Amino acid sequence: MQDGLQLFLLKNLVDMYEMDNGLTKEEATGYYDAKHPFANRDPRMDMTILYPGQEWRGKILNTLDEKLADGSKNKNFPTYTDNASKNSFNMGQISRSIRTVF
Repeated sequence: MQDGLQLFLLKNLVDMYEMDNGLTKEEATGYYDAKHPFANRDPRMDMTILYPGQEWRGKILNTLDEKLADGSKNKNFPTYTDNASKNSFNMGQISRSIRTVF
């Protein structure tokens, strides 16, 4: 799958989550902030999608900066490893949940 299509599909998935007030992002005029698209979303989104700025494993997930403030390589940057998502969204929590069910 091409990276652009992958990003598009995952963005659509994120956009399907309602806001925490029950409205869609389109209905939540003045409440939805395009600069912070993950803020004020249905809490189930946090349990499904890893996104930049989310707390994960006791740290804030940073997939946006290739180098960290101390100058070291960011292991969460999409191009750090060959098996990483080439966009900033990850479905890791879903795969962990599936493994615990089976």
